[in-house]
Order: sequence, then C-alpha cells, then structure tokens
Amino acid sequence: MRKYLVLIFASIIMTMTLVTPARAEAKEVRVGLLYPISGPIASIGRLCVQGHQFAVDKINAEGGIKSLGGAKIKLIIADTEGKADVGMAEAEKLIKQEKVVAIFGAYQSGVTFPTSQVAEKYKTPFLIAQAVADPITERGFKYIFRTQFKASWNAVYTLDILKWLGEKYGPMAKTVALLYENTLWGQSTAKMWKRKCPDYAFKIVGDFSYSKTATDLSSTISKLKGKKPDAVLQISYLTDAILVTKTMYELDFNCMARIPSGGGHSDPRFIEAVGNLGENIIVNHMFHPSLKGPGTKVQDVNEAYKAKYKDDMDDYSASSYSITFVLKDALERAGSTNGEKLRDAIATTDIGINNSPSIYPYALKFDKTGQDPVATGIATQYQNGKLVMIYPEEYASAKPIYPMPSWKERGLR
Repeated sequence: MRKYLVLIFASIIMTMTLVTPARAEAKEVRVGLLYPISGPIASIGRLCVQGHQFAVDKINAEGGIKSLGGAKIKLIIADTEGKADVGMAEAEKLIKQEKVVAIFGAYQSGVTFPTSQVAEKYKTPFLIAQAVADPITERGFKYIFRTQFKASWNAVYTLDILKWLGEKYGPMAKTVALLYENTLWGQSTAKMWKRKCPDYAFKIVGDFSYSKTATDLSSTISKLKGKKPDAVLQISYLTDAILVTKTMYELDFNCMARIPSGGGHSDPRFIEAVGNLGENIIVNHMFHPSLKGPGTKVQDVNEAYKAKYKDDMDDYSASSYSITFVLKDALERAGSTNGEKLRDAIATTDIGINNSPSIYPYALKFDKTGQDPVATGIATQYQNGKLVMIYPEEYASAKPIYPMPSWKERGLR
C-alpha cells in the first residue's frame, strides 16, 4: 500500500511539474476596436485602427504585458459602418462572443454615446480617444474613459485662438457665425459657443446647422454670406467639409478667419479634394507631427510610423496610439483582465508628460467622470497645402496668415 502511495504521490509531483510551465505561458489579451471601417468616413476609422495597431506592435515587441506573464495584446476589429445601431450590436458581440477585456472606440460621438452604454452594461472598460460630445462622460458611468477634450472645452479653445489672432495680429473679429453639422458633436460644440461668445465680446450674427449627409449647401452658405461675419466657427466631417469649402468659393464668401475643429478638416483627404481652396483655414485639433513638448518624443514616433505606413501621424492615429498605452499601463498595474480590477486601474491612471509613451503634451489621467481633466489642443493652418503649427506659440513652426485673404486677393477669382 505504501509503495502504491509513493508511486501516486510521485505521479502527482511529475504532473504538477509538467502543468506549471504551461500555466505560466503567456496568453493573449483580447481587446476590441470599434470604428467605422466601411462607409463614408471609413478612411478615418482605418487611421484610428492603424494607430492602435502601431502601439500594440510596439507593446508586444517589448515583451507584452509583463504582469500577465508576457501576454500579448490581440486586437479584435469590429465595424460600426458609422451607424449607432450597428455599433451597439458589434459592441455586444465583442463583449459576449469575442470575450474582449476592453473596447476602444468609436470615433463619432453619435455612435460612441450608445455603444459605450453597452460596455457600461456589461462592466467592460470603454476607452475613447476621439469622440468629444460632452454628454458621453456626464452620465455617471464607471467604465467610460476619455483622453480627448470635451466639445465644450474645444469650443472655448477655438474662441481663445480667435481672440489671440486679433490681439496679436489684428484686427479683432467682432462678429462670428456658427456653422455645424447637426449631430451630437456639432450640437455640443455650438451650445458652448452660444454660451461663451459674449464673454469674448464676439457677437453671433448667424447660427447655421445642417445634415452631414447634405449634398447641396448653397442655400445655407448664401444665408451665411448675407450675415457678413468676421469669422466662421465650424464643425464638419469630411464630405461636408469639402462641400462647404467648394460652396464658399462658388458663392464668393469671404471672412477674416475660418476656424473648424478637427474632424474632416484634419483628414488628409480634405486638402487633396479642395486643393488651394483650403489655404489659410485654421484647424483647432489635438496633434501635429511637429509638436514639441516636455517628455514627448513625437518626431521619433512619427518617423517610425511613417516608415511603416508611408504617412505622417495625424489626429486619429496619434490619439489611438496614445490611449493604447493607458490600457497597457492599467493592465500592468492590475495584473489581471478582470473587468472590475481593470476598471479600477484605469481610473487611477496618472501618466505624466515626462518619459511618457504618450505623444501628447499633457498628462493622461481621469477625474471621477472618466474625463481627462487636463486635455487641451493646438491650432494649425493650411499653408502651401500642408498643416503647420501656429498655436500655442511655444510649439509654433509658422506664423498665422491673418486676416484670411479673399479669393480675389489670392488670384482665384
């Protein structure tokens, strides 16, 4: 009997010796990407995915998630098609079928709002790098986190830029017109413009909203022209940004400054489509490859990205790249893929700008709503067919062209 017990005990020890290494082997961490991969804004969705993939390739090449035994991150891509209902269905599929531990998405505010609600329901962290509508982080949710600034903050930043132009280069704009697509993004931004313009002594003489799927904006731009604003503050996706610009040219609309916020105007296809009609437009957004700041290594990261993808990083790829390291940092600290533990780790994120893997000139952290409280932006301007940094001045690579020359002054009419 004793001999049998010794043999059984020895067998158990051998089995444990064989099994333990297998358990220690690195597993994959499945992470969902929820973006518009098809449809009218597919180009932006693909840039977002590209930024995440670039970051994940770096993380995996450097040993994966060390606290999880070197587990590699695997990205599971889902297509929202730019539609809220499709996005919600895909979010549920990512969580229930693909077993992802977190989701990045979904670019559009109108899609991010409902899809993040699905993630909250299933207690799955949802990380947002692009969608800016204020209500997204104002619902008391615990699993939603955003590194991008709010639309209302962005609106105020636009007013700061316009005021700076007037004070530094003159003359000061006195009247403004609001021109925005009428989804959650445009509405959130316009709401703050209406609230804050009086504080800057800017009189709103026109308030024009339109459908981002519009195919003719002649009537809108004609009415805008009739208001004769000194400046136009704008929110547009890509196709409508192109349409607005071409219509402004056709109807000979001119103003001292036109300042859209990111979106379609920072998409590389915008300037390709409008050519020199896009000159001197000022774009308020979050990233430029010439950006310099404490702790950032933008040029090095951009050169590596360009070597792989043949293009510079942009708002979309850069924001996706940076937020990926928020999840990496949280996974390392949590040492777990459990939803609640991972959520708690993300909530206590505090990645400073010194020696940060992020390429933004501000810290990555979250307040109790899941919003990064220090997120801010930059301003660029199309000069000679390229976006150049003009603001803040400490980051600037060029001086702004202001006031904006008319079509006739530019020899285009």
